[in-house]
Formats: sequence, C-alpha cells, structure tokens
Amino acid sequence: MLQSYRITKYDPNKRDKNGFYIDSNEWTDISDFWKNDICEYLEIEDLYVDIAKKILMFNNINSFTVSKVEHRWNYKDINNISISKEVYDRITEGGTFYVDELDSLIRSVLRWSQWFKIKWKRNFFIHFWYDLYMYIWFNYSKKIIEKISNINTNKIFIEEFRSPYLKS
Repeated sequence: MLQSYRITKYDPNKRDKNGFYIDSNEWTDISDFWKNDICEYLEIEDLYVDIAKKILMFNNINSFTVSKVEHRWNYKDINNISISKEVYDRITEGGTFYVDELDSLIRSVLRWSQWFKIKWKRNFFIHFWYDLYMYIWFNYSKKIIEKISNINTNKIFIEEFRSPYLKS
C-alpha cells in the first residue's frame, strides 16, 4: 500500500473546510522575490531539499530516476540555479541520479526551470505541483512514518494527503 504525503510551506490551520489555503498575503514561488530579499525563499527551499533527502535516506534510496520530464528553459537561459551542464543534460526520461545531486534537481523544479517526477522502482515517488507543493509517496512503513512525523517545523508542514497524481 502506498502512503502519500503533501509537503508545503502552507500552515494547514490556514485552510478552509474544503482544504483551500486562505492567507492571500502568502508568497507562492520564487518569482515573488526577484525584486526583493530572497533569503526567506532560499530558507524554505533549503527545507524542501532537506526533507526530500531525509525521506530518501529513511527509505535507503541512493539513486533514482526521473520521468515525465519537461524542460522549460534551455541550459544557457538558466541563471537562477546552480546546476551543472552535465547534470542538466542527464535530465531526460529515465535519467539516473544520486542523492548528492538531489539538491540542484529539486531547486530546478521549484524555480520553474524544468519539471519531472523522481522515482525509485515502483514504490517511491516525489513530484511537485504549483505553488511549492511537493508530494511524496512510498510503500507503507510504520518506522518511516514515525520519522517523517518528527520532521515538521513551523515553516514546512508534512501532512498525510493523497497526491493529485494517484488515481482514485
């Protein structure tokens, strides 16, 4: 059985009864910061990367592939992420990556440079949605769920939530 989590910067206590986020003053992506101090954005981005790395580690995953790849920009047009040309060129359908490359991969998606799903075998996936939503799903494990529940901070929230990509 796959367990699914939604990871966001949005406090679940600020959602209406239908689950919609109701704080209209909240920033939603990096474009809100290009003309302002970017430190707050980078802090949140670091937390997304850290959580994804921890969850891979909890699942004993050292390498993974990407699927459903969409490049929004050519490499020469990307100046807002630190991703090497070698890593960028490997972001292709079925491309294989290692955990130490996860940092620049996640940042590239959160900064809208490209989009893809991260997967390992048939039982672990990470994907992203608009407005800094990250979904992780994997085979159920009580031990991993306990570790994940201890990650929550006051800036990133991890909720058990059915991913929009999982079919009913």
